[in-house]
Amino acid sequence: MALSNLGVLHCDLGSYSDAEGELKESLALYRALAQEYPEVYRSDVAATLVNLGKLHSELRSYSDAESEYGESLALQRDLAKRNPGVYNRTLAQTLNNLGNLHDELGAYSDAEAELKESLALRRMLAEQNPGVDGCLFEVAQTLNNLGNLHVGLDAHADAEAELQESLELRRMLAKENPDVYTPGLATVLNNLGNLHSAIGSYSDAEPELKECLALYRALAERSRPDLATALFNLGSLHIKLSSYADAEAELKESLAIYRELAERSSAVYNYDVATALFNLGSLHIELESYADAEVELKEALAIFRESGEPSSVAYKYDAATTLFNLGLVHGRMERYDLSKEEWLKFIELYKDLPEAVQARLADRFEIARRAVGLAENLGGLVQKVRRLVSSLFKRR
Repeated sequence: MALSNLGVLHCDLGSYSDAEGELKESLALYRALAQEYPEVYRSDVAATLVNLGKLHSELRSYSDAESEYGESLALQRDLAKRNPGVYNRTLAQTLNNLGNLHDELGAYSDAEAELKESLALRRMLAEQNPGVDGCLFEVAQTLNNLGNLHVGLDAHADAEAELQESLELRRMLAKENPDVYTPGLATVLNNLGNLHSAIGSYSDAEPELKECLALYRALAERSRPDLATALFNLGSLHIKLSSYADAEAELKESLAIYRELAERSSAVYNYDVATALFNLGSLHIELESYADAEVELKEALAIFRESGEPSSVAYKYDAATTLFNLGLVHGRMERYDLSKEEWLKFIELYKDLPEAVQARLADRFEIARRAVGLAENLGGLVQKVRRLVSSLFKRR
């Protein structure tokens, strides 16, 4: 037990290599004990597998995390069948975690089923334990996660209802116990603001994201990663609102925090650095600062390639959108050979994405497909003009 707890502590402190060693050693010990005393130690095996799954999710080792969550889920289903009063709560948490992982991996039907089952269990537990704030918080947590999944699937009405219900629960909890529940309130404000931004309800999105940012600034010492995320999302909204000065300041502050965090734990935060660079590069395209945009997008792409899991939907989507924007930059810089190469790579990644994700990039795919042919024609034309100009100077 002490070894497992030490692994969880080191994970919370960002000492991931220590945490992994301790949790693996703990798992091996519990497995050996469970062979002799299964009724006593199988629950410890399941709990340690969950902790390893959380760690590997943080480190983007998704195949390991999926295996660990899956094995734990099978054990917990059996334990909950025998003693639901004791194990239904941990079963619901594992379903919630596995649903989040499958959302990240693009396995949306699995994610939706797991999150809905988790929510049903948590609603039941909250009804059975009306005075336990933790049960209400867990309902709000799964509503938030299900809402995020539905945002990604463009099921906006479902997402809004789920996130609004989560927000109501978290406001109530934060009012009663702000020290414990304010971070959760900020999280759902962030997600609801992102939804409203995505569907064009900017008048709703801006106050939600500003409230979220204010909460995270107050919690800054406890929650630097969340502060960076809030700045990133508000900056992204301000790009849509053409508030470019605000957007640039927010995205630059977000990037600075993510770089600081990545120095301490590159495995966890490098991907966030890349995402912040991507949005800053996108802003500089809008501002026609193509040299800045090129530097930012190239660094973002290099980090995505270094840090991402090539088979994951998240990696393919992020690499594809970065390549598309680099194609735009190089096209506007009249570097047509480069833009053609980048758009071809974008098209290749696009074709390997699930249909639901392709739908979000359909306009860019059509632009890239047409631009490849145009880049070829323009590239040839520019070369002809340059040769003509050169020959005219030579004649002089």
